[in-house]
Amino acid sequence: MALLTAIPTWNEYLLTKVSLNDESAYTLSLGLQQLSAQNVPQYNSLMAGALIVVIPVILLFLALQRYFVNGLVGAVKG
Repeated sequence: MALLTAIPTWNEYLLTKVSLNDESAYTLSLGLQQLSAQNVPQYNSLMAGALIVVIPVILLFLALQRYFVNGLVGAVKG
């Protein structure tokens, strides 16, 4: 349950875009969007930022993988 709650919270975009006015308080998702919104996007910086955003989610999944898979197996009857 923690994994299924943490991932959407980590990727929250719209609520933070509406509620934050100061660019220094932007989340990683908003910062990544700022990189892609430039006139000429720098794809090397954009891909490095995407990697930084994805790494914590992958580590969380790897740490809780057995619980996640057990929860999915218990939901399927067969």
